[in-house]
Amino acid sequence: MNTDSQVYIQIGDQEPRAIKVNDEDTIASILARLRDENPGLVEDPDLLVVFAEDSDEEIAHARKLCECQPHRPKILHCHRCRKISVSVSYNGEESRKFGPNTKIRRVTTWAKNQFGVDAGRKWVIRLGGAEGDILDPDTKIGKLVSFPDCKLSLFLTERCLIQG
Repeated sequence: MNTDSQVYIQIGDQEPRAIKVNDEDTIASILARLRDENPGLVEDPDLLVVFAEDSDEEIAHARKLCECQPHRPKILHCHRCRKISVSVSYNGEESRKFGPNTKIRRVTTWAKNQFGVDAGRKWVIRLGGAEGDILDPDTKIGKLVSFPDCKLSLFLTERCLIQG
């Protein structure tokens, strides 16, 4: 059954763009249409790696939208970085590779487990040092890096509430 609908495509740190799609469209044809409808947004869609929302599985460009399981994605995340090397400092440093659509929330959970910190306390991930900006847990790490530098240095800190 062919059904027309829309899907949102987010490329790197740009705002998601809505595009009309058909279930029989391939990822490649959707990206080509996005390029044609938005000059300058993406030069070569073949270089993009595509992920569905909250999935680590890369979606092949030849795959039809209706073949994406378990449900047809509402948002496609595209990035030039296939994986992002994330290092988190706390009492030492731990590193792991994540997909660009991974949320800070997931990185925080992984880092808390790696460092064995007290789960009863409030922990945050910061960018730019132990006193840097606290990152929103729903931020996707792909928004924080640019190709070809697919690396990210973060800091796990206890959330301090200043009362005064």
